[in-house]
Order: sequence, then structure tokens, then C-alpha cells
Amino acid sequence: MDRDIGFTRAAVALSLTALLLGGCQQKPKIEQCWAQDTKQTAGALAQKAALGQLLEMTKSSWPAGKPFGDDERNFITQHFQFSLDSYYTIGADPVVGSYSCGATAKAAFTDADGKRHESREGLIDFNIYQSEGGHVVSIDTSKIPPFLASLNEQMN
Repeated sequence: MDRDIGFTRAAVALSLTALLLGGCQQKPKIEQCWAQDTKQTAGALAQKAALGQLLEMTKSSWPAGKPFGDDERNFITQHFQFSLDSYYTIGADPVVGSYSCGATAKAAFTDADGKRHESREGLIDFNIYQSEGGHVVSIDTSKIPPFLASLNEQMN
């Protein structure tokens, strides 16, 4: 009988320990969304995607019969400015260490006459995933065209 009580106590203690440890999840590090390396990576990826989309928008609205070649691409590339600011956390999964993040985005273009054209402000979402080498940042490019459209209209 004493042996059964000892076994029961041990089983209860083990169960309580498992419950307590299972409930002690590590708090997500939401500041990962605005860590310096995240800002650099997200900014570079978003700028590259925005420039590519702006080049496509400009090419598709380019006057018929007027060539759109390397000179035009280079000019736009050199006179395009893009920035992300006000980074924020949308959500976090502490189990796998992934984060859903966002930032405000703004783009500008300075034309040949020196006039600066600015886009309206937009929001860019991105995700951070844990990987073998640290973490990977993935940009949601679907939100780039709406705020770039205002810039493209000014350029034409």
C-alpha cells in the first residue's frame, strides 16, 4: 500500500512538473522586427522589389515608339530613393521563432530637371524565419504597387 502511495505521489509530481514547464514558453523577442540586421535586410529586399516594379510600371506606360532601354533604366535606378521606417511587429510564434513584421515605406524620384516626385506612404509586410544560418527575411511584395503607382503617375 505504501508503495502505491509513493508511486502515485511521484506520478503526480512528474505530471505537475511537465505542466509547469510546458506553460513556461519563452516570451517572443518582438524587437527582432526592428533589429539593425533585420532593417538592413528588409530595406534592401524591399528597395530591390520596388525598383523592379517601378521599372516595369514605367516601361508599360512609356510612349509608343520611344525606346526604353539601358539608358532609361540606369537613369531611373540612379534617381530612385526608397526607405522603410517605423518598423513594427504584427505577430510572433515563440515555438518556431518566426515573426510577422511591417514598416512604413516611401519612395521618391528626382527627374532630369531636378524636380523631386514623392510617393504616398505605404505599408510593407515581411516575415522573419529561423534557419540553419540564423534567420531569413521574406518580403510581401504585393503591397508595393499601390503606393508606387502615385510616384509613377507623377513621373509620366
